[in-house]
Amino acid sequence: MSDAIGYVRDALATMSAPAFASVEVVRHLGKGPTNELWQIRCDQMDCVLRQVKPFASSVGLALDRELPILRAVADAGIAPPVIAASVEHGFVLTRFVPGRVWEAQDMHQHRQLTRLAKLLRQLHQLKMDATPINLRSVIQEYAKRSTDPEAGTWRKDALAQLDHIRPRATVICHNDLTAANVIDVGGLQLIDWEFAAPGDPFFDLAVVVAHHQLDASTRAHFLTAYLGREDKTAMADLNRWCAVYRSLRALWESLQDDTRT
Repeated sequence: MSDAIGYVRDALATMSAPAFASVEVVRHLGKGPTNELWQIRCDQMDCVLRQVKPFASSVGLALDRELPILRAVADAGIAPPVIAASVEHGFVLTRFVPGRVWEAQDMHQHRQLTRLAKLLRQLHQLKMDATPINLRSVIQEYAKRSTDPEAGTWRKDALAQLDHIRPRATVICHNDLTAANVIDVGGLQLIDWEFAAPGDPFFDLAVVVAHHQLDASTRAHFLTAYLGREDKTAMADLNRWCAVYRSLRALWESLQDDTRT
């Protein structure tokens, strides 16, 4: 644990974080291919320290693009506040959200999906300048880098679906709306914004639907809750976005597999 304390104090120093009188490591929250997370306590304030890993930049993620979005959604009450950050050293310190982390079953409950749809409408109405994501380029790049023999098929399928989707106004999207990234604190907050960027709002809906394999009636309820009406044409687009997400997810997972071989 002494090594962890040293690591945390060094990280805080790189961010020019406030001069905390006491710093305590509460627990290691885990790590993935793009980041590593710690829950720490600074002067009795619970925080999350995130270190961005090199793999993140190799797949097009950039902390300098994420931070303005993270600050905007925090100001809107959708995400925890940013306390300090260092783009140069790849560290972000945010407030810890002490609520209940959603589980997959929450995504299958109509009441919960209505709450999430309301939050997404709020997110998608935020106004700020940011560089939109070029999803076609992302798909092409992932397929180019992947060594999986199915990569070409996933690329072709995703691009074919995009050809048939009606364009919508670009909005700020989370782009990784899995249950584990939803925190229930009475209201809802979203965490893990590393994929956030302007894009089609239906991609956020598609992550919820496709990642959690919502059945037809639950899918229809979610879309109606988001739009405020039934819309068969919009449902067709959502189904296409779900297919795009499945192909993109397969490509993403193949890149992670490549880093482990």
